Amino acid sequence: MKRRADAAVLHGADIMSAKDFVKAVQGSNVDLLEISSEVVLQRHQILETYQLNPIPGTMKLHQVFSVPDQPATIQYRDISCTCVPPDICPGHDLKNAVLVDAGVFQAEPIDIVENQDSIQKTPTTSAASQNLTRASSHLTTEVDDLPEMFDHYLAQLQACENYGELQQICQILRGAIRPILINPEIITTCADGSEFDHDAQALFPDDVITSQSIHPCISLADGNCLPSCGSRFAFSTIERTTEIRVRIIVASVVNEDLYLSHEHLAQGLTAGYQPKNLPKNYAQYSMEFIPGTRLNPTLIRSLYREEIMHIRRDRTYMGIWQVHALSSVLNAPVRSVHPKKGQPNVRKDLNRLIMPCNAQTSISAFPAHIMWTSARADMVDEHWVANHFVPVLPLENGSKNMTQTSNQSLADQQVTDISELLNTHVLLHYRGQFYPGFVLDFDDNDVFVELMHRVGKKMKTASIGPRNSKTKTGIALSRST
Repeated sequence: MKRRADAAVLHGADIMSAKDFVKAVQGSNVDLLEISSEVVLQRHQILETYQLNPIPGTMKLHQVFSVPDQPATIQYRDISCTCVPPDICPGHDLKNAVLVDAGVFQAEPIDIVENQDSIQKTPTTSAASQNLTRASSHLTTEVDDLPEMFDHYLAQLQACENYGELQQICQILRGAIRPILINPEIITTCADGSEFDHDAQALFPDDVITSQSIHPCISLADGNCLPSCGSRFAFSTIERTTEIRVRIIVASVVNEDLYLSHEHLAQGLTAGYQPKNLPKNYAQYSMEFIPGTRLNPTLIRSLYREEIMHIRRDRTYMGIWQVHALSSVLNAPVRSVHPKKGQPNVRKDLNRLIMPCNAQTSISAFPAHIMWTSARADMVDEHWVANHFVPVLPLENGSKNMTQTSNQSLADQQVTDISELLNTHVLLHYRGQFYPGFVLDFDDNDVFVELMHRVGKKMKTASIGPRNSKTKTGIALSRST
């Protein structure tokens, strides 16, 4: 076969794949059968629906035979021989192994790749069925979404042994969890800058235009960064990550077809940008993607499902598909903010507006802003890759509240001894607006403050003076609280 393939190449043929090789060596004495990746994936997904019994001494196996009329049974032996049943050489006896328990195996499994509507009919193992029964008896009795219940829900999701079982659990949870309804415009951060993520501030792009002053804020950096962003918008705290993780998984499973639809994913893209296949692009951003893999719809769906199975573990990083799911969880549009770094085409896919699936009520016109960022400082701009998410929150609402209490309340907090403010966050009141800053240094005449302007990007170090707390130009320097 090798000589025949070499001859084909010498005569100008290109052999770039297994299909090309099979075509090139046709006519040889060896029968070749191409098994496409789609067939392999389909069989793999079918096998995932069963709990296979292990075969003892797997590393010693030399030959395996199928058993007619017993599709769940094989015969094997530890030596190789040309003899086949029923004519077996002395000492070359075959051993039997039952891969799937009797009564569980289905002779003609449902094609779960092509027939998505029939996935829930896929057979499960006895242990899986018990898990489903326990989940159903607990979850369908009443709507119960107390925060402490989500630890139990996540444990149920983690106990699923395959994706078919996960789908059934998520359908149950879908009816057991109340939807979240938020208004991102009223979720604000403290005006004193204590919640600001200064690394993200330095990366914040200047092409994000909003009607309010918004600033990147801190989130958990333990693998729960995206759930903590969702928790910040939903519950005004970054700590309820387990609940948001469960909700993201449920939304990802329930809306699978939409998140694999180019038409749906393309909603909210920047005007003028028209990618050919967003699901394919997203699959290449997945942690499950192996570079060089030739993607097709079947493989993309497989990567999507593998990613969902992976994020069931607590403190595992999430990506763009999960940002879409979070939009549906919050029932609000999400403005995905990506810095002007890394590959330009990647930024076009990720720096965009994301719309929720099947919103439970009229959605807010002001989106929840979530920013891609990184704690690494060793990457050049061309190779920059995000590894963290932070929420981007309005500041001006909080400032309005303080303004309404009158400037006198600020005056009561003003400090006459500037040394007390060295290396601390301060708030500057200038021309009716509040600007967070950080006191770097001072001398007899000036105070040097690093300011952040109203779209969250650092300004050059500014000199504010003279030293007294209120200058002739009307600038008030106040201690942050």
